[in-house]
Amino acid sequence: MAYAAISGWLDFSIRADGNNENGGAIISAADETYTRGVDRTLSATPYVAIGGGSVTAVCTTGGNRSSIILTNFSVSDDDLGNCVQIVTAPSGVFTGLYLISSVDTDANSWGFSKPCRDSTGDASALGITTANMGGAWGATGPGFYGSKQDVWFDDGQAFILWIRAGSYEMTSTSVNVAGGALQLTGASPITIQGYTATPGDAIDGGDRPVIDVASTGFTGKMVDIAATSACEINDVILDGGGTATHGVYGKSSAVGDSAKSVSVRDLDTSSGWGFYYPITAINCDVDGAYGGYGHASCVVNCVANDCTYGFREANRYVGYGCIAIDCSTGFSNTSTTSTGPYVYCVADGCGTGFDVNTKTVYRSIATNCTTGYDSTAGSHYSAIVDCVGYGNTTDHNDIAVEINFTTLAADPWENRSDNDYRLNDSASGGQILRSKGYAYPTQTAATDANAFRTAASGSSTVVTLGPVQIGM
Repeated sequence: MAYAAISGWLDFSIRADGNNENGGAIISAADETYTRGVDRTLSATPYVAIGGGSVTAVCTTGGNRSSIILTNFSVSDDDLGNCVQIVTAPSGVFTGLYLISSVDTDANSWGFSKPCRDSTGDASALGITTANMGGAWGATGPGFYGSKQDVWFDDGQAFILWIRAGSYEMTSTSVNVAGGALQLTGASPITIQGYTATPGDAIDGGDRPVIDVASTGFTGKMVDIAATSACEINDVILDGGGTATHGVYGKSSAVGDSAKSVSVRDLDTSSGWGFYYPITAINCDVDGAYGGYGHASCVVNCVANDCTYGFREANRYVGYGCIAIDCSTGFSNTSTTSTGPYVYCVADGCGTGFDVNTKTVYRSIATNCTTGYDSTAGSHYSAIVDCVGYGNTTDHNDIAVEINFTTLAADPWENRSDNDYRLNDSASGGQILRSKGYAYPTQTAATDANAFRTAASGSSTVVTLGPVQIGM
């Protein structure tokens, strides 16, 4: 007999002041096999600490090898579904993570979903030296979680990986070790979800967790989505320390991976990509990279700032309501055949705003660029429809099809110097586009504070994006 992995959908909890010896997990509400009690995983300290204090535990004797009896703690149904990490124990007891699948209030015992010992303790009880129920894993938790995907739980079975706002550092280039990069593996869908103080609150614009590589010289992928099912990453900040090569790295074939409200900043500017391979990105931003979004990303309400290529897409994938600021090329593509369109997008302060090539660009605007819209030798696939230019050295060049192009006489933006790209009320600027029914990145009054804004080029600070609303 040996340690067996948990079979069940688990929610995991990580916070900067937690500890990787905590229980760190609870059965997901989506799992129909086990009962979920009260979530004890969100605090920095364990709910029950066995050993080193008044609470002690022993394994039951006889053929029941899946239970432990506690002293100085009264078990209850509230404990169900929480996980216990046995950290140290005598020979015959398996260290690892255990799911509480039953409680016996008469015996004051927890029943686990799998054996925690072998036959060594059949005749006499074996005491557990150190174990913890509840509490979140710590600052090196993302990589630590990765290291246990196929050890403590089957096939990477995680429903949600909750990460509380705080600072987390990747100190190792190794994948899936404590302090290392995180690679999602297995066949199960996994969601990485940042939060401020209460799970689910980051959507309101609160603080998000910051995962960075600081001065470690990390040169790899910070988050690598290798799981075969669709995965999500939401409401986190990834800081590449100037050396990381990828923020979020997807799979080579599209299966529905997505990112929402993820900020990637300060990558390797010679080769680093914020988001790469098929992934749907919504309300995300990249500040300081070789490429912002590349190779078959579908992007909605996203920002690329200070990149060589802001948005560089392949066949079929679309960009809607996105902004490229101070990029060498704001919007480009890698396909030699007709590709998905850019719609209601903005390029400002770029060398080339839109490298149209095999794209069709609709109702988009290039401002303060060297060339607003360009094409490779007049590609017969290139088209701009109802597009706009202002302040460009050349508005458009070598475009095969140009329909209803407008050159503005005045700046259309509310406050370009502060990267506030709402349409202003200038009669020869923003008001012309308002009267045409154009609605570039804007927002409702309720979410006005963090509208479509990022820090100026070269700044180390990125303003949190708020919900963005794009009208037709």
